[in-house]
Amino acid sequence: MGNLNVKLHHLLDQFSTDEKRILLVGASLYIHYALAAVVVLWIIIAMLREKRLLTIIKQVPRSRFALVFCIITTIVAALYENWIGVACGIGLLLVFLYIFYYRTVITKPCFELLLDICIVCSMFFVVWGCIEYYLICQRLDHSVFELFIANSPKNRVHVGSFNANYYAMIIEFTVLLCFYKALQWKSVKHTLWYGFAVIANLFMLVLTGCRTAWVPFVVSVPLLILFCGMYKLFALSLVSIGGVGGFVLMNPELMKRAAYITKDFAKRERIWTTAIQGIKAHPLFGEGPMTYLQIYPLYNGHPTNHSHSIYLDPILSHGIIPVLIVAVYFFSNLKEAVKLFTQKIDVPLFGLIVGFLVTVLLHGMLDYTVYWIQTGILFLMVMSASSMYFQDGYNKGKRKI
Repeated sequence: MGNLNVKLHHLLDQFSTDEKRILLVGASLYIHYALAAVVVLWIIIAMLREKRLLTIIKQVPRSRFALVFCIITTIVAALYENWIGVACGIGLLLVFLYIFYYRTVITKPCFELLLDICIVCSMFFVVWGCIEYYLICQRLDHSVFELFIANSPKNRVHVGSFNANYYAMIIEFTVLLCFYKALQWKSVKHTLWYGFAVIANLFMLVLTGCRTAWVPFVVSVPLLILFCGMYKLFALSLVSIGGVGGFVLMNPELMKRAAYITKDFAKRERIWTTAIQGIKAHPLFGEGPMTYLQIYPLYNGHPTNHSHSIYLDPILSHGIIPVLIVAVYFFSNLKEAVKLFTQKIDVPLFGLIVGFLVTVLLHGMLDYTVYWIQTGILFLMVMSASSMYFQDGYNKGKRKI
């Protein structure tokens, strides 16, 4: 333990205070959502005390569009007395401020260590999840060996993520991080470690009972392998995914909660119908974050927190105009990320970003799990990682908002 402590201190001494803060955020995402919120707030308070916040905002391209989006959506929520939405609007503002900070200080060594910290800390969730699963089985009088998965989210493994489906998306992201690191091929030992982390996290994905979370892997993993330039492995991945998919289809009993698919899809249809009615009522500005929670009684909708669709909920909650405003910021961020590929700066990182985007867009067809502090921040940190290659532009004042 003494040697490990010395090595850890030696490793961290190579990083600045700003980079250490980012590493702390990464670790907190895999401990508890409340801790992640506290750490992000602490960093923003530190920026205020250091009188750096305004400078950071000015350094990030199109940042003012994200800030205007947060201000509008919070005001709209207040006008409709949507107090949960007001809290979410303030939360969105804090997350964006942290991401601006992240974009101005992230470096390649820090980013690579950040991913390793996330993967290591995911093992904490694995241990916690196994204990939680045992307690669930005890409470519902099931044997742990029958791999029982309840249909109710509250009776499925969710560890420090509030909801089983949120944890499922964290696992999706973590598996992609493992593949990204393994494909760098540093040594057999490292590759075996990342392989073990993939298997452990996929086992936890089974325990979450989230069926939608498996779908993005069909596209995201092969794409990541392809962008890493491993064409034979890419072909092998397609064959493997096809074989496993065919086997599961021929043996549907292997798919947990398969019996509830028709019933649950009917719920989704009811939710989406309600969301569309809400969009028609207030198409331009919505009623603020978590609008669905406000309106479902008005339309006899299914009771839930959001519209379970990344394609409906942003428009329902924020309206067309604010969505277009924040899209300007994200489009600028995406253009920066595309340069990693077009200019051959860091194609594997671009592959990781594409993998994250595919995961959100495919999973988002049936759920809105990226709209959460842990999943949202992890997604934005990977999406914004391209900024590490453009910081000279920041420092020289070449990039403007």
